[in-house]
Amino acid sequence: AALGAIPPPSARRRSALLTRAGRVHTARYEESGDPAELVRAAARFEQAAPGIPRDAPAHAALLAEWGEARLRRALLGDGTREERLERVVAAVRVLRGCRAETPRGDRAFAHRLVLLGRGLMARHRLTGDRVDLREGEHLLGLAAQEAAGPLESARCLLELGQARFEAAQTLGRPARLDEAADAFRAAADAARRAREAADSERAAAESATLGAQAEHWRGMTYEAAGRPRAAREAYGAAHRAWGLLPPGTRPTVEPTPRQTAQRLAELA
Repeated sequence: AALGAIPPPSARRRSALLTRAGRVHTARYEESGDPAELVRAAARFEQAAPGIPRDAPAHAALLAEWGEARLRRALLGDGTREERLERVVAAVRVLRGCRAETPRGDRAFAHRLVLLGRGLMARHRLTGDRVDLREGEHLLGLAAQEAAGPLESARCLLELGQARFEAAQTLGRPARLDEAADAFRAAADAARRAREAADSERAAAESATLGAQAEHWRGMTYEAAGRPRAAREAYGAAHRAWGLLPPGTRPTVEPTPRQTAQRLAELA
């Protein structure tokens, strides 16, 4: 209603309203799961961008929200290969601009590196381009170094481990599996520190989930390396970490507690 008011809002006010409208669509997606809401969110953020000076921190922040909305839509994985690639390319384009505008030391620096790294890894899976694989892994490693606090560190290290695991599989270099396992172990350690310092049930739940998923991925890595005993120990650690979740909490992404239990049963 405010956007359609007469007289129309100023350019700066209009950008602020468009940004808020984009956030509403993002929240609607989280409630409904309707991909169209992410498309609408990205469109609103795109409309808001021209009204914000490029040298203002708010412009980089808007690019992050715009790129993340596009990336979330792209990662849903529906449509033809060409459609999926088009969505990923569009997201990477915005996120690369966001990174260029975000100075090192900014509190959002690590998160924005992760977004771009995630987009590059997604593009690699669609095209097989090893340049994207190398850059994606590099950015995720840099994000892990720049993370502010153990919770963000756990998030970054988990994605770094996944990138290294994928690099080992893609490049046919089993030695890279050791590097992946190291990243997953570090992610689990960071998640443990985050859980001990958590000041809310939500933070405690996320920390426990990250720790369990990192241990599960470590188990997968050891399985790929032909080390079933080490894999079983890692899955056992994941099982114990799942037990730290607050009652009623259910993970929304894989791996899940059930998958961990299945791997433990099969390796028993």
